[in-house]
Amino acid sequence: MTVRSETAPTELVHVLHALDVPAVLAFSGAAADLLVNAEFRALTGSDASQPIRLFENGRPLTPAEHPWTQSLSGTTLTALQLEVECPDGSRRTVIVSSSPLRDKSGAITGAFTIMREAERILPGTLREISINTPALLFTTDAAGRVDSVNARWTTFVGAAAGELLGGGWTKFVHPDELARILDELAAHLVSGEPYISQWRFRRADGTFRWTEIRAEAQRDAQGDIRCWFGSGTDVDAQRRAMESLEFLAQSGATVAGAQDVSAVLDQLAHASLEDLADISIFDLEEEHGSFRRLVVGAPNVRRSTVDVTMAFQAPRKDEPHPIARAMSSGETIHIPDVDEDFIQRSISPPERQDAWRYVNIRSLVSAPMITPDRALGALTLLRTGTSVPFEASDVKVVEEVARRAAVAIENLRLRERERRAARDLQAFADLGESLANSLGLHATLVAAMRAVLPDRADWAFINLMDDRDELRLAAVYQPDAQKHRLLSEHIGELYARPDGERLISTVVRTRLPVFRARIDDDEAARNVNPAILREIRNAGLSSVIVVPLLAGKGTRGTLHVCMENEDRAFAQSDVEFFVEFARRLAPAIANAELFERERRVARSFQDAALPASLPQLPHFTLRAIYEAGKSEALVGGDWYDALSLANGRMVVSIGDVAGSGLSAAVTMASVRQAIRGAAHVRADPGVLLEAADRAVMDDPERRFVTAFVGVIDPADSTITYQSAGHPGPLLRLPDGTLTELTGTGTPLGLRDHQQSNRTRRLPAGSLLVLYTDGLIESTHDILDGEERLRKALLDPAVAAADNPAKMLHDVILTEGSRDDVAILTIQVR
Repeated sequence: MTVRSETAPTELVHVLHALDVPAVLAFSGAAADLLVNAEFRALTGSDASQPIRLFENGRPLTPAEHPWTQSLSGTTLTALQLEVECPDGSRRTVIVSSSPLRDKSGAITGAFTIMREAERILPGTLREISINTPALLFTTDAAGRVDSVNARWTTFVGAAAGELLGGGWTKFVHPDELARILDELAAHLVSGEPYISQWRFRRADGTFRWTEIRAEAQRDAQGDIRCWFGSGTDVDAQRRAMESLEFLAQSGATVAGAQDVSAVLDQLAHASLEDLADISIFDLEEEHGSFRRLVVGAPNVRRSTVDVTMAFQAPRKDEPHPIARAMSSGETIHIPDVDEDFIQRSISPPERQDAWRYVNIRSLVSAPMITPDRALGALTLLRTGTSVPFEASDVKVVEEVARRAAVAIENLRLRERERRAARDLQAFADLGESLANSLGLHATLVAAMRAVLPDRADWAFINLMDDRDELRLAAVYQPDAQKHRLLSEHIGELYARPDGERLISTVVRTRLPVFRARIDDDEAARNVNPAILREIRNAGLSSVIVVPLLAGKGTRGTLHVCMENEDRAFAQSDVEFFVEFARRLAPAIANAELFERERRVARSFQDAALPASLPQLPHFTLRAIYEAGKSEALVGGDWYDALSLANGRMVVSIGDVAGSGLSAAVTMASVRQAIRGAAHVRADPGVLLEAADRAVMDDPERRFVTAFVGVIDPADSTITYQSAGHPGPLLRLPDGTLTELTGTGTPLGLRDHQQSNRTRRLPAGSLLVLYTDGLIESTHDILDGEERLRKALLDPAVAAADNPAKMLHDVILTEGSRDDVAILTIQVR
C-alpha cells in the first residue's frame, strides 16, 4: 500500500490528524491508499507502509477483511471489537467504526475508520465526525434520549434533524413495531448490553423499509454509561430476500401436500400474503375453457376491497390489461408503480378503472401459470396503499410460485383423470415383466405387443387419438424386421380414410370390439387410409380383431391384432382375450403418458436450474457440462451453478438429490434457489448450506441431498468451502499433483451443523474440478471410477484444454452414463 497525501481532500486530512484516537483514511483506486494519524502509528507502530495486523476472536484478519477494505465495498461497521498488534508484540482491544465515503452521485470514493481502545470514552470529536459521515448514525444520552443525528437520517426520513431528537424518532417507526422496540430499548438501557434489532422506518417517500439498528453504550472511567452511539443500516432487500426463501420453501410444501386444484390455489394464495403481497389473485382456465377466479386479501385488507376485486372476471386475452397480457404473451408483467396514467391506458371499462382506484393498487406482478404444453392462467399479486413497490427480486419469487402452481395443477388434473378412469378400469398389474422396465409411451406399446406375438398373433399395431380426436398410427410390432418396416414407416399418419365409412370410428364410439375372421378387402378399402391399406395388402393380412383402448368413459385408441396366414385365423374366443388384454394395457398407456409428461417437466426443471451462462472473473475460467442419464427412468436432481456477487467474489455449487423424477427435480430447484438467495445475503458456505438444509427439511419427502458450496475470492485466489456429503472436488496443482477438497459434513436433510469452513489457495495454473457421482459410477465400481478420473486429470492436456469439463466427460464416459452427470471446472490463469 502506498501513502499519497495529495490524493486526499484537505479537510478530511485535517480531521484525520486532529483526532486524538487512532484513525485511518482510505481511498479507492487502482490500489488502496491509506493515510493514518499519529495515534494510529503510536498504537500499531505502522505508518501504513508496513503490514497492519488485526485479529478477531484470535483469528488474524486478511487485508480483504480489514474494516476500511470492507467500507470501500460499501459496508458500514459500528462498534466492531477487534484486537490490534502493538509494536512490542502485545495486543490491545479496540472498538472500530468504519463508514464508506461517497460523492454527490453516491459513488464510493473512500472510507473513514476510527478506533478507540476499549478503556477509553468516545471523544466529542468523533461525534462531530458522525454528523457528516454518509452512514445513518446517531447518539443518545445515558437515558436513551436521542441528542444528535447525522445528515443521512434527515435525507432518509425526509424530516429535519430536530424532529428525530428526544423521542421524536418514534413517529417514523411503523406503529406495529413501536411497542416491541420501546420494551427492547428499556431493557438494554438497564443492562447496558449492546443493542441490535430491526425496525421498520418510514422513508421520505412514505414507504416503510426494514432498518437494522445497532447501538453500544460508551462508559466513563468509573464504568457508568455516559452516552450511546448507534447506527442504522437499510436491510430491507436482505430481509425480503430471506422472506422470499422462506416463502418459496413454504410454497413447495403447500404444492406437494395439496390434494386438489382448489386446495393448491387457496393455500398458495394465503401463503403469498404473509410476506409478499396485500392481495393475491388466481385466474385459472378450466379444462372446458371458462375461467375460475380466486381472490384472497391480507388480514389488514378490507373485505369490501376483496369483494370489488372478485366482482370482475379475468380479462379477455386481447385486452391491454396486465393480467390479459401475461396470459396471452406467456411473460410476466411487472408494474412497479401504478398511477392514474396507467389506469387510463390499460384498464377498461370505466367501472373497472373505478375498482382499481378503490382498491388503491400501488404495484403489481402478474405471472403466467404455464406448463410445457399449455397455459393455465395467471397469478397476480397486488400491493396497495403505502406498501413498498414490487422489485425485481419479488418478480422472481412470483414467477417461481406461478410455475410451481402450474405444474402442481396440471399434475393434479392428470391424477384426477386417472382416478376417474380407475372407477372403470383395474390397475395395470398383470401384464408382467414385458412392461416392468418400460416407462415411455412407445416402449410400453411395443412391449405390450411383443407380449402377445407371435403366440397369439402375427402382427399388432396401435392407433391413438390425437388432439383432434382422430386416430393416428402410433406403434407397430412384427418380429421380422423387413415386414415391420412396411407399416412402421407410416407411424404418425391418419389410420382411417377421412371420407370413409368410419368403421373404426364405430369401435371408438360404441367402445365395442370388431372381429373379422376374414378381412373383407372392399370394406377395408372404404375405411383405411390408402397408403396404410397398401402395406396391409402387401403383408398379406387375413384376419383381424380391433379392440378399443378405453380410458374412463372415453376411448384412447384402438389395438389391432392380425393374422397373415389363413390357417391361423382368429376365432370368436380370441376376442375376449384381447378385450381383457386391452383393458390391462390402457392403464399402462395412461401411466406412460403421465411419465413422459412428468419427465418433460422434470427435465424442464433441470434445464431451467442450470445457469444459461457462467460468470467469468479475471484469472478464472469456468467451463461446465451436464448430460442426462441414458436410462429413461432417471431424470434426477443433479445441478451445478456459479454466481457472481457484487463484492467481486463468486459462489459455486454442485450437488445431487437422492431419487429421480419430478419431485427430485423440484427439490433440486428449491435447494439451488435457496443457495442463490442466501448468497446475496451472506456469502458464507456454512450459511448457504444452512439455507439449503432448511429447504430440504421443509420438503415433505425429506430427500437427502449431497452438495458442495464454495466461495471464490479473486483478491487472494482462495476458495472457502463446505461439503454436505458430496464427493470432494479435485484440485490439480501447477506441478501436476492432485489434492482433494475434503469435507466431513453429512448430506442435507441429515445435517449435523457441526462443520466449519475450510479455505484452500488456488494458485495460478491450477485446475479445480467439481462433479457429481454419475462421473465415477458409470461402471458400477466407484473405486475404478475415481481412479479413471484421477488418471485423466494427470494428463496435462486436460488442464490446458479450452473446455476441461467436456474433455473429462469424453475421456471417462466413453459409452455415456446411466445416471445424470454434472461437471464444473475452474481454471486459474
